[in-house]
Amino acid sequence: MNLIIIPILAGIFSGVTELLYKAVQNKKFSKATYIFTFYLIATIITLPFFIFKFEPDITISLGFIILLALACYVLGNYFMFSALKVEDLSNIAIVRRSDMLFSVLFGFLFFNELITNKNILGVVLIILGVLVIFFEKKKISMISYKGLLFSLLTGFFFALAAFFAKYILKSINPYFFVFLIYLGLTISFSFFPKVKTEYKELFKLHKAKILAAGILGVFAYLLNIISLKVLNLSISFPVIGSTALSIAVLSGLIILKERKNLFKKLVGLIFVIAGIYMFA
Repeated sequence: MNLIIIPILAGIFSGVTELLYKAVQNKKFSKATYIFTFYLIATIITLPFFIFKFEPDITISLGFIILLALACYVLGNYFMFSALKVEDLSNIAIVRRSDMLFSVLFGFLFFNELITNKNILGVVLIILGVLVIFFEKKKISMISYKGLLFSLLTGFFFALAAFFAKYILKSINPYFFVFLIYLGLTISFSFFPKVKTEYKELFKLHKAKILAAGILGVFAYLLNIISLKVLNLSISFPVIGSTALSIAVLSGLIILKERKNLFKKLVGLIFVIAGIYMFA
């Protein structure tokens, strides 16, 4: 089997999952409630990974790195849902591809992966795509500024988490790692205020979408982690990123009807996809 199918499927599932995340947004519920609810479902779904793929020999040093990865996922998810509350999915999806820039940098610094002239051109194209979307009349509006900042932070922390995951997967199997991260995220966000009083109401209100997001999210994350194990960061991230980006942006435009500044979004999308493939 051609291994490239793994990140392609991861990107498809990721894009649809992001659409479902955006579709259930409601100011009534806190960001932490959304994250807890989604990952509680994911933890239950991946419980068989713990039962059948348990790894008993985790050293103290490896456990510390797993905690670092978890911290990055906690921050990445918090900023992602912060962005979803203030910005269009189609815009967030484009800026989130900044994780490409960070992942390639980490790959260069820590895994001896080369940065070429094509990579530098890719950086320029991605930055141009972001600027096209968020700059209007030589400035960024306050809401767009928050959406831009939250999306960039999401990309940074998810890329850093992927760097730690790449290292961790040398020692444990991807299935057990996926369960550990979901369990850690669920426990972490259970301590946030309002979560324990809101999550049942949120689940009842959007049961079908939350279950679908939980199932698709598990497939997306598992395939993402497997692609990190079998492919270089500089290969898996461009494919996952461009596929997820295309799905999320088109879903935002067609399903969520995010038609404001349509031309700018499409131009930004073209720049970012072109930039991503400079890393492939």
